[in-house]
Amino acid sequence: TGIQTSMNFGNSMPLGLVPLGAFVHNVPKDLNGKGLFARAAGASCQVLRHINGFTELKFPSGISYYINSDVFVSLG
Repeated sequence: TGIQTSMNFGNSMPLGLVPLGAFVHNVPKDLNGKGLFARAAGASCQVLRHINGFTELKFPSGISYYINSDVFVSLG
């Protein structure tokens, strides 16, 4: 993909490149959107799986949701 990013807390990278089981925050709802999910202190979403251009995330509420894998999220 040409994107060179280290796996450090706070770094931003496409959701599709985040490994399974990792925690992310500041997750946008769509490709051109701003971060809407997991923005509060201590809140994060866990990456469950990547499938057909989408990534399944588990939110702090326990609900899982599919987000486009091309959106940029922050690690940690």
